Amino acid sequence: MMCRSLLVVFLLLLTCVAGAQEVTNPITNPGFETGDLTGWTVESSTNAAMFGLGAQDGNEGAYAVRSDGGFTGIGEDNTGVLVSDAFTVPAIPDGATGLLLKMLMAGHRGQDIATGAAEDIPANRKNYVVVCSAADDLELTDHVWPPRSDTMGESTLDVTTLAGTEVYIKIVDDAADGGYAWLAVDNFTFDVPIAPGGINGNGNFETGDLTGWTVSDPGTGAWVNQPAQIGRTGREGYYAVSSFPAGESKTGTLRSDTFNIPGNTTELRFLIAGHFEYGGDPNNMGGGTVNSPWNYVALYQSNGTEVERIYAPANDGFQPRSFDVSGLVGQDAYVEIVDNSDATGYAWIAADNFRLITQTGPACEEWTCNSGFELGTYAGWVTDGAAWESTPTYQVVSSVPVYEGDYFAASRANENETGTLRTTPFEVTADMYAIRYKACGWSSPSGDPANGLQYNYAMLKDASDDSDLLSEKVFVTNSNITWLDFEIDLSPFVGTTVYLQFVDDSTGGYSWMAVDNVTLYDEAAWRLEDDDEDGLTNGEESDLGTEPLNPDTDGDGLDDGAEVNTYTTNPLLEDTDGDGFTDGEEVNFGTDPLDPEDYPINVPVGGTAVMLVLAAFLAASGARRGLRAARR
Repeated sequence: MMCRSLLVVFLLLLTCVAGAQEVTNPITNPGFETGDLTGWTVESSTNAAMFGLGAQDGNEGAYAVRSDGGFTGIGEDNTGVLVSDAFTVPAIPDGATGLLLKMLMAGHRGQDIATGAAEDIPANRKNYVVVCSAADDLELTDHVWPPRSDTMGESTLDVTTLAGTEVYIKIVDDAADGGYAWLAVDNFTFDVPIAPGGINGNGNFETGDLTGWTVSDPGTGAWVNQPAQIGRTGREGYYAVSSFPAGESKTGTLRSDTFNIPGNTTELRFLIAGHFEYGGDPNNMGGGTVNSPWNYVALYQSNGTEVERIYAPANDGFQPRSFDVSGLVGQDAYVEIVDNSDATGYAWIAADNFRLITQTGPACEEWTCNSGFELGTYAGWVTDGAAWESTPTYQVVSSVPVYEGDYFAASRANENETGTLRTTPFEVTADMYAIRYKACGWSSPSGDPANGLQYNYAMLKDASDDSDLLSEKVFVTNSNITWLDFEIDLSPFVGTTVYLQFVDDSTGGYSWMAVDNVTLYDEAAWRLEDDDEDGLTNGEESDLGTEPLNPDTDGDGLDDGAEVNTYTTNPLLEDTDGDGFTDGEEVNFGTDPLDPEDYPINVPVGGTAVMLVLAAFLAASGARRGLRAARR
């Protein structure tokens, strides 16, 4: 037995396995997850500790880098430059139209100290990220500036023309004033552009120009040099339109070409950011002369009749909004994006991703047809109280990363409010095993479960009398923006009509919760899963007689999926061809596990030295026939 084991090891050492090579991000430590500045160098600084690492609201992973020592508290008046190690920009993937360098950014752009001029004036923007040539240090891209927010949002640089070029990234903090003078950066990644789409083929502005749009009223120049790369949370793709870059006092109107609303269309959805009245106060003109509210998106019939107007959300991040167009089916319409404010602050508007939504099936009346909130509404759900807002949250608004798809339910925007979100009632049947969902947020005031107070939770309820069916509430586990798995066993409630209710019962800080991907785990769902990850679904294993929780049922060294789908061996037999060698051994040695006359000792091994070693193994084991006989 010892000699056989040595032979197996010897032959395995002769096998050369070539693995697939993954395309990796060429940037060293692109998300600072080493916890230090490995792969980065402080090129210059007025304080060696100004580039600190820590968790910024909305960052990816555990760390981001921040230029004011915001994680060490040294102040915003320092300046400096942080550069990455040199790397080669990847090739553009086959079929892609370009290449983008994406990053998360937070912070501010700085201002002119001498005059106090605001950071929204381009000449006064001191903080930025740029890509430079490793050969001569020349800047090769535009500057991308922080979003004027403490919450990180995605920003993008177009590096299509730099594919194959050796470059480095430069993070610059050149703002020496004591406020609004820092930036934070995280998670540099490469991606390809999304295709133009939406109304008139360019509702998302991804052509990089105003194809399908016209500046119908130039005003004082709000829409010059549009579309642009906008560093705001919740943006779709690379481009959006914004009146902010031209200066907040600029005015003007951007109009779409006329488009037709086809049958079964229910909504015109879009993203909108910015402000509709100075400081949110309609009585405060902020130096402006135009009546408020000023900034909005409006839908018009082709004859110029206004159908509906939606104002900017008083938020720097993009928010989802929609027009009901079900009554306009078959008609032509157009959209206007209006900046009618000449104030100096809180006076801009941005928009993106205008697209028509078509109802492709019956109306959603049960929660199971909207279990992940991807309809963008609470269709199939029931809300009570103000906590859960009027619609689900879109993408990364509120800095919570979406778990799956585009939408999730959240009570974060209204942390001081309470309320419930519940499924429509359903009867638990014998084939329903559990109800599963993803959740994040907080259950304890100040985020401290040690204080013994917990508020935000889920509860399974009896639909006949609204009584609790679980002995304990299922609390959110203070995971902040990290999604966690939850499961409630339904087997004790077969025959009962129930509903699942999510309760936000807390006010103040650390008092929100978010929910996504609420699904019934029933027999049908179980059959589609692969619990042991062997390449066969649970249903296939049930039909074959293999074990759904054991990847190698017969213990022959081959996963059940490989036996069925690749080698066509029997996953219930250790030695399918009965030659004394397991199926796994034969595959490793290169012999046929389905041919009893082809077994590992017949494997030709080239080279005199190798043959001598092999002969020694064979002699020690009683030669080929003896070994085969012993095995049988």
